[in-house]
Amino acid sequence: MSHVVTVKCELRDLAAIEAACKRLGWTFKRDQKSFEWFGEWVGDYNGPDAAYLATDIKPEDYGKCDHAIGVPGAKYEIGLIAKQGKFVPVFDNWISGGLKGLTADNGLGGFVQAYGVEKAKIELTRKGLRPLETTRPDGSIVLTAMAG
Repeated sequence: MSHVVTVKCELRDLAAIEAACKRLGWTFKRDQKSFEWFGEWVGDYNGPDAAYLATDIKPEDYGKCDHAIGVPGAKYEIGLIAKQGKFVPVFDNWISGGLKGLTADNGLGGFVQAYGVEKAKIELTRKGLRPLETTRPDGSIVLTAMAG
C-alpha cells in the first residue's frame, strides 16, 4: 500500500533542517535524490494530506527528492522536495514503513518544533546574540536572546 503524504510547514533553511534532525536523532541525507517508500503508487489513499492533492507533486514523481531524512527504526524515509524556496516533506505513512506516527497533529513527530528552535538559534547567533534554551515541563521550549 502507498500512502504518500505531506505536512504543510515552512522549511527553508537546510542548516536548520540538519540541526533539527540531529536534535531528534534522525539522519539528514543531503543531496540524496530518492527516498524509501512503498515503491509504487496504487491510488489507494486520497486523504487531504495526500501529497498529490496537497501539493503539485505528481504520483509518478513519488520517491524522488532533493534531500532525504532517515528516522531511526523506520524502513521508509522522508523526502524533501525543493519547491519555490522551501522544502516540502513527503513520505509514505503506511504502517509497515515505520512512519505512521508522523502527522501534522504532532508536527512530524516533533520535527517542526525542532526546526523552529534550530532556525531561531541560527538567526540569533547570526545577529551576534547567544540563544539560551529552556524546556518547560509541558515540553514547550523557550529561547532567550542573551548579549554575546
